[in-house]
Amino acid sequence: MRRLAFLALFTLLAACGGGSSDPANPPGSGPVTPPAGGRIANWIAYTTGDGTYVVNRDGTRIVRLSTYPTTITRTLFGYDYDPAARRIDNLHRTALVYFDRDRFRRIDLTTTDDPAPVQISSLTTTTEPCFSFSENEYIGLRLPGSNGNCSDPDARPFIITADMDATTAPYAGELVATVQDENAATIRILAINASGQLVALDPDFGNETVLGATAVPVAASRIGSHVNRAALRIDNAIGVYDAVSDRLLGPFQTLDINDAIGDRITDGAGNLYYFIGPALYRLDLTNPGTPSLLASSAGPTNILHYYNGRLYALGMNDTGGTTDLRSIDTADGSVSILYPANGNILASCAWSGEVHVVQQIDPATQVGNVIRVDASGSSTLLANARCLGVTWPTRMDLATGLYFPYLAVGAMDYLTDPANPTLGDLRAYALPDTGTPTIIALASGAWTLANFYLGSDTEFIGTLETATGNAIVRFTYGDPDSLRFLEDTPDTVKRLIF
Repeated sequence: MRRLAFLALFTLLAACGGGSSDPANPPGSGPVTPPAGGRIANWIAYTTGDGTYVVNRDGTRIVRLSTYPTTITRTLFGYDYDPAARRIDNLHRTALVYFDRDRFRRIDLTTTDDPAPVQISSLTTTTEPCFSFSENEYIGLRLPGSNGNCSDPDARPFIITADMDATTAPYAGELVATVQDENAATIRILAINASGQLVALDPDFGNETVLGATAVPVAASRIGSHVNRAALRIDNAIGVYDAVSDRLLGPFQTLDINDAIGDRITDGAGNLYYFIGPALYRLDLTNPGTPSLLASSAGPTNILHYYNGRLYALGMNDTGGTTDLRSIDTADGSVSILYPANGNILASCAWSGEVHVVQQIDPATQVGNVIRVDASGSSTLLANARCLGVTWPTRMDLATGLYFPYLAVGAMDYLTDPANPTLGDLRAYALPDTGTPTIIALASGAWTLANFYLGSDTEFIGTLETATGNAIVRFTYGDPDSLRFLEDTPDTVKRLIF
């Protein structure tokens, strides 16, 4: 079983891509039956004003981990990877890493016993750190400098791992990227060491290789990755690290100091797509050379995912900063508007293949509708409603770009008090089909808002809110009687940790 951190999960989901195995019935054109469920976590973590807690998924046990209400957390996910099928199964939360007053601890979220916090690394600090970048089981952090900020020139970077014991010192350096092989195993770590050099390291931080020129200091950041390779911005140039030869290739593109690399994504074949301003570029990580300029004015956009030769994105238009849903042909950079803004704001709720669900909001009235969009057109899934959350699927087919999330939507009463709309019923839809939903009826006006977070498979975990606090609940797609209150004291504000 592999393990990855919360931030890496978004990269993994975004990287799903590829073509159809059946041109007559491409993935996403439906109907498609979601897969059976996998493993799930037994504990849910949250904070209140007086500490950090976990509650079991049945709501029968609450364990107080600390009197310190942590905000510095990373969730680790486990999964099984089939490299031949390029498929991920049984994606589930496995552990939580959190900062507890002066040190880092880890708890097992899959145990049936009460979780027992374990210290990781020998690092202790009296100042609250900041996470800088995390990928797989590697967690980059910074300790504040002399001015009390993590951005201070003398702030100190470190790297810890979730598997370190309490006697293992952290690595003194800035995490840049991890590099995986064809089996999704980490084989090299890229970092800025204590001397300011860009280096490659083994997974245990040994076998250091200095990459490129030795002049310091060096600024480096990850752009994208593919099997055995990682694309990096190094100072004002783009290069590619190759783990097989253990060297830095390039530079392949020189940047102006003010050029910011915007949204980026890698498809299943190793093509990295990225924006610099409104311009869209493609860099082949399997055979890197000068990047291709696909389009000079395709952005700015928020890339959602890659599927079947197209990038799907939310793009800014010329109407007062509103957004539309668009697709970009990766062959020629041409842009198609799938759903126009029409003066509204669009936000992505969920997607599967070419099926997208978006939140439409009128900026003047704040009234929202939930819209289903596919290649054949669009339809209103639910009027006067808000997207409340989406589950993570337990199976993701990286070869096709298909995976199977479930979407939580709430019917909203905007008329009684437009400034404070109340929640009607809860609905759960299965993507990509979004057919007949599961409807869970709630007392009208009893709740003002709901938020649902990273459940597993068909299960939603989240909070129902009132004016004085919120309650932690869960419910399951397909079961209208499944709503359970796990921690139902709405006189305190609880922040779920995922």
